[in-house]
Amino acid sequence: MKLRKHVFRDIRPYICTFEFCTRSEYLFSSRQEWFEHERAVHRREWHCNACDESFTSKGTSGQHLQARHPDQRHTEVLIQQAEKAIEYAEACPLCQESFIPRRLQSHLGRHMQQIALFILPSRAFGDDSEEESQGKSSRSDAGSPENEHDLESPLAVEVMETSSRVLGQEHPSTLSSINNLASTYRKQGRWNEAERLNVQAMETGSRVLGQEHPDTLTSINNLATTYGNQGRWNEAEGLFVQVMETRKRVLGQEHPDTLTSINNLASTFWNQGRWNEAERLGVQAMETRKRVLGQEHPDTLTSMNNLAATYRNQGRWNVAEGLEVQVMETSSRVLGQEHPDTLTSMANLAATYRNQGRWNEAEGQEVQVMETRKRVLGQEHPDTLTSMNNLAFTYMSQGRRDEALATMKEVVALRSRILGADHPHTAGSISALENWRRQYDDKQ
Repeated sequence: MKLRKHVFRDIRPYICTFEFCTRSEYLFSSRQEWFEHERAVHRREWHCNACDESFTSKGTSGQHLQARHPDQRHTEVLIQQAEKAIEYAEACPLCQESFIPRRLQSHLGRHMQQIALFILPSRAFGDDSEEESQGKSSRSDAGSPENEHDLESPLAVEVMETSSRVLGQEHPSTLSSINNLASTYRKQGRWNEAERLNVQAMETGSRVLGQEHPDTLTSINNLATTYGNQGRWNEAEGLFVQVMETRKRVLGQEHPDTLTSINNLASTFWNQGRWNEAERLGVQAMETRKRVLGQEHPDTLTSMNNLAATYRNQGRWNVAEGLEVQVMETSSRVLGQEHPDTLTSMANLAATYRNQGRWNEAEGQEVQVMETRKRVLGQEHPDTLTSMNNLAFTYMSQGRRDEALATMKEVVALRSRILGADHPHTAGSISALENWRRQYDDKQ
């Protein structure tokens, strides 16, 4: 709570919401100061006690007194006495939901906090990819960690459009809002929409800020992450290498952004099956992050998780299990049991159990992850489909063919519709389903 207050005190998110206010560009230091301004200057009414009528401006109140009560003296005094703060419910200017003044202050204040946080440049959007095994096919899905403070798409679109209109399409804050909307789309599995925005932010940033500006590098990094989500790993690799080399030169080899780039390139090597290269970079990122950020930092846990995935694909399952248990327990304690990063670590541990032939333990983990993802992310989110896909592999390994076939058939249908038939994850599920059907038919 202290940190939250500190952040909002620094960024001063509160502004007058009335268009022609003389203090329209003033940033109020607190929610109370902002709303007291609006209550004192704008949210006013003039009430005629004789008629029991209210008016929204001083001028109409005066006209009423002159027309209906011409015998009244001291009109200016009466108008001053009639003025008071509005006490009835008013509509929020951002969402049109109505609240009484005290609740409107809290509700509208939260809107402004969200918008202020959302428009801030963030190096973390799209930076780290969590790896999740697909079973014996050794394919992987790049899980996209969800930020519990992410805005829903409509508000994100509104922020971007407002920034474009007020500040201009090439303003750094507008580029940040474009990047952030792309991040929201990417986390929803809307990768084509994310790609379009990523390209726009990257090209504009390169032209306006320069190719080595930190915001431009973030845009390039985010586009690479989107390419990775689409299974376009060679294109992702080229961009990640570009970002990593530039950050090493500009920021230094141990800067957190540089370590993120190293980690992302390692994840790309992992997806390409280049295990030794992935291991070398993964160890480098993990050890440096432990030293620079600490052992329980989320970025350190990400590096440990990804290195464990590499060990798993090298057949070094005991080493992988040790890292995955450590990550899962730390993530559960630090981030919470339902945080997407915790769920990814649980799924990765289940993959190691599956490779070790510990089917029952794998199934227990996978069912828990799948059910939680359905509830938290939605039934059609790509990460949820990954969980279903992995559970199908476990069912098949247990000899539960009917359940495996039914589950994988559902995964193929959903992935074909959501990711597209040409996506590597869809292709992997189709291949598994066809192989299982042939095996099943041969035994009939």
